[in-house]
Amino acid sequence: MTIVELLQHVGSENVQFQMLIECVENITVRKRGSVVTFGTPPNMISPNDLLAPNESQYVGMVVWLPRDKMPKP
Repeated sequence: MTIVELLQHVGSENVQFQMLIECVENITVRKRGSVVTFGTPPNMISPNDLLAPNESQYVGMVVWLPRDKMPKP
């Protein structure tokens, strides 16, 4: 399934996103890669959602896109 098919299946009205640059709290560069810490809106996820993922209302994804392909604000 492609990302477009996934979005069509879920329905665009049910998709929320946040720009990483707007919610990043810390970035640490290590040999194995960068460790990024970011915050989510209070109603999105709780620590309990990570312990019982099948009971969580949301599923999170990280999608990386080329900056030069993004629409201009």
